[in-house]
Amino acid sequence: MDLVGKVAVITGGTRGIGLAVAKDLIQNGASRVIISGRDVQEGGKALKVLKDLCDKDTKAIYVPMDVTSEEELKELFNYTATNMGGLDILVNSAAILNESSMWRRMVDTNVRALITSTELGIDLMKKFKRPGRGVIVNLSAMYAIKPLPQLPVFSGTKAAVRAASLAYSKMKDSNLRIITACMGPTNTSMLLNLSPDDIGEWTKGEQEDLLDMLKAKQKSQKTRESMSGINLNLVVKSGVPNWVKNSNILAIVQSIQHLLSDNAHDRIALFLKRTGYRVDGYITL
Repeated sequence: MDLVGKVAVITGGTRGIGLAVAKDLIQNGASRVIISGRDVQEGGKALKVLKDLCDKDTKAIYVPMDVTSEEELKELFNYTATNMGGLDILVNSAAILNESSMWRRMVDTNVRALITSTELGIDLMKKFKRPGRGVIVNLSAMYAIKPLPQLPVFSGTKAAVRAASLAYSKMKDSNLRIITACMGPTNTSMLLNLSPDDIGEWTKGEQEDLLDMLKAKQKSQKTRESMSGINLNLVVKSGVPNWVKNSNILAIVQSIQHLLSDNAHDRIALFLKRTGYRVDGYITL
């Protein structure tokens, strides 16, 4: 199933997993892809990359904003409603990792902003009843399932995302589907640029172990994604967080395509069989 005519918003879409998903959405036919991020220079570079992938039927848009500002989040969704006539796909990718002086901002970014964005997205999808179904993707991490002692607060934020997303799935709305992707160590600047300053004083003795582990994962050739979700709750079969290459983020977009379809349950069952993912939770499609 293609994504022609679909409108997507990606918070934190100027780099890392968010940008990788934006690329794949465009390459799979999404008509409008809106990315957001705080760094205007970074946003401009990301927009150029996306525009190079666009054809006459697709358009990429960058909206500079800070997800921790509720007013700026509202402006993002108001812009989407006014200019795009609604929303089909929302990917909440914005997150930071800092266990030290910025841990409170990390909680605001990774949890509060994501929940606010999810609720604004749900409201917009319900208000503008576009053809087909709406899909929301919330980015969590394998550390929501297997917390790291070196990253207790970060692990906690990702666990909160996973739990909140599972709860949102109980909404009785057949036109709205939500998935949470619990990624393992991924080839992004968040982990590749991780320094001892990003780790809290209370786990300083664990710093070397953590950095050595991530360095080893960087050299690993394993590429299977880990996904968990709301009405689709998936985790890699082994339960072990593996190194993930950006090129394989396509699995998220494939899941979006399946969830947008009328026969989503059958498509997801085949997807599970083909990829080797297992269900961690339940599927209510």
